[in-house]
Amino acid sequence: MSPRLDFETKLIAKTNAAQVLEEQLGKKGYQCAPINLGSNTDPYQPIEREHKITRQTLEVLLRYKHPVTIVTKGSLILRDLDLLTELAQQRLVAVMISLTTLDDELKRILEPRAAAPKARLRAIRVMREAGIPVGVLCSPMIPMVSAP
Repeated sequence: MSPRLDFETKLIAKTNAAQVLEEQLGKKGYQCAPINLGSNTDPYQPIEREHKITRQTLEVLLRYKHPVTIVTKGSLILRDLDLLTELAQQRLVAVMISLTTLDDELKRILEPRAAAPKARLRAIRVMREAGIPVGVLCSPMIPMVSAP
């Protein structure tokens, strides 16, 4: 795929991800280690509204009491606040929100379909208030652009 248009328009949804995860977690000899959602692609992209793959995955992880970390730039994560709160109460989750800039115009240029800076800040506040361990990734920092 091309690095821009194809990546943004040719979407591939692994709608059986939660089922495959449950099969793996249930295998004899499975050794528990934290799973990261969002290391390669954001688990809260707009397509997630329709497919709820991340939510289904979190439901499986909660059932298995399995640790998970999440990296996102999406505010849709707040939809799953109930599951994240339960995971946090069991010390099974940590969330990192990527925040490139607080400037709305620069955000539109750098991350055209990502949540607005204010929406990300709200997500951080809401999760913190809910007791969910949450941090901020300030990247990428582009000299003379995002940090003049």
